[in-house]
Amino acid sequence: MRKTGLGLLGIGILFIGCNLRAPIVAVGPLEVFIRQDLNLSGSVMGFLTTLPLLAFAAFSLLVPSLAPRWGNRRLMFYGLLLLLGGEILRPFGGGFGLFIGTLAIGCGAAIGNVLLPSMIKDDFPQQVGLLTGLYTATMAVFSGIAAGISVPLAVNGGLGWQGSLSVWWVLTLVVACIWLPQLRQPERKKQRKSGSLHLLLRTPLVWHVTFFMGLQS
Repeated sequence: MRKTGLGLLGIGILFIGCNLRAPIVAVGPLEVFIRQDLNLSGSVMGFLTTLPLLAFAAFSLLVPSLAPRWGNRRLMFYGLLLLLGGEILRPFGGGFGLFIGTLAIGCGAAIGNVLLPSMIKDDFPQQVGLLTGLYTATMAVFSGIAAGISVPLAVNGGLGWQGSLSVWWVLTLVVACIWLPQLRQPERKKQRKSGSLHLLLRTPLVWHVTFFMGLQS
């Protein structure tokens, strides 16, 4: 891939990082408004905020089997469409839309969680640490921004909780447009080794990393 194409890919990866956590984190500060408006109990709201994490755990297992069929770049675009659809449905679909939209957002983010490290490793083998650090930083920064501006947008901005959550689909739409050129790029062909999952499960380092990331969560 030419340097221009790699540059666009790197920019796209960073913009996707901006959007993997912010739409999820934005819900917590608005919990009181959502509960009052939709008459939801505390336990139901607890389930709502846990739903994206359940989607991460379940849908992430499917992504490695879907990627060889559609390709990383195309599957990532589908993930952005899931995010976009969930962000549009969530504020204005009532209780049903709130939960289905949140589930779609979790599944879309799960695709990014799995694919971005793989794409960085494949296309930027000499800058893995740098790009991983940058996209992780964008996730953290925009998570903080989302948590900080949700209530001011709803109250001071007069948008209500629906409008406050809706601002994130605008960002996702921009990111999807930035990602469109990647759909024209050829996918890297990989040979799948039989028994690779079995070998992974027998590798101590895999379990060490799994428990470390689990303890972080």
